[in-house]
Amino acid sequence: MYLPVALVRAGNRYEDVGYVFAVAAAITGIGMLALGGRIERAGRKGLMSLSLGGMAAGLVLLPFSLRLALIAVVAGLISLGRSVGLTSARSHAADTSSASDRATALGVYELFFSAGKVAGAIVTGYLLDELGGLTPLLIAAGVIAVWAAIARRRTSPQSV
Repeated sequence: MYLPVALVRAGNRYEDVGYVFAVAAAITGIGMLALGGRIERAGRKGLMSLSLGGMAAGLVLLPFSLRLALIAVVAGLISLGRSVGLTSARSHAADTSSASDRATALGVYELFFSAGKVAGAIVTGYLLDELGGLTPLLIAAGVIAVWAAIARRRTSPQSV
């Protein structure tokens, strides 16, 4: 939620900001379709950690230039990482549940994913009000980087 406001405050047009986020969403969707089979063959553990690490790095890079072209490139990279992470996690949830429980397992996954987005928006809004500036993005990047490290260490080879 921080980024669109920051881009507009930096003098970018609303329409251009909308294009950046539309392209980022398209990259996520197309990436999920295009990379699905490759993710299965390459193994999920390293790719999930790599995608989280890439998203954390992107969040760190975003605030250092509010020029639209750079933001578009970084947002695209974050979206590509997001597509790898989402595809890997959903695939893992499906693979580790029985056929009769698969829909419930994917529903629980989506519930926690959505809850994270809600909590992230609330916490980021609070941090922007209280601390301002780059702090919310840097905190988010730190949290994602920690999760990437935990995912890398805790995921058992048998489950990926």
